[in-house]
Amino acid sequence: MALETLTLTREERIWLEAYQKALETQFADLIKDLIIFGSKARGSSNEDSDLDVLVIIHEGDWKTKKSVAEPGYMLAIGTEVVPSLIVLTAEEWMYHQDYEAPFWQTIRRDGIPVFHQKAENFAVFDRIAEAFKDVDDLSAKIDQAVEESKAVHNRS
Repeated sequence: MALETLTLTREERIWLEAYQKALETQFADLIKDLIIFGSKARGSSNEDSDLDVLVIIHEGDWKTKKSVAEPGYMLAIGTEVVPSLIVLTAEEWMYHQDYEAPFWQTIRRDGIPVFHQKAENFAVFDRIAEAFKDVDDLSAKIDQAVEESKAVHNRS
C-alpha cells in the first residue's frame, strides 16, 4: 500500500507532516520507522476513527518514548485529529516479529510506512564489522605465511 491510499482528512495529513517534521528535527538519529496502521491504513475509517501511528526508535527507555510521543499529542491540540501513538524500540519490535505477535501481523498486513531511516551509528557498526573481517583475513594470511616459513625452515 502506498501513502496516497491512506484515508486521511486534510487536517490529519497536515498533522502527520508536522509530526514527522518534529520527529526529524528533535530526534533525527533516533527515529527508525513511522507507520500508519488501523482503519486509516485499511481504508475502513469513519468520522470517529482515530489515527493509529507506530513509531519505532533505535533505542530508549520509557522517558524517551514519552518524549517521542509528546509532540504528536501537542500538535493535535485544537484540531479534530485524534492520534493513537505507540512508540517501541527496535528491540521490542523485533520481539514482536520473532514471535509473530498479532500486533506485528496487523502492522505487517495493514501498515503503511511513512518514514524509514537507518541510524548513522548502525552504518558505522557495519563499517567496523567489515574492518574486522579484513583484519581476520590478514591474520589468516599471516598465520599461513608463518606456517610456510616454518615448513621451509624445517626442510633445511
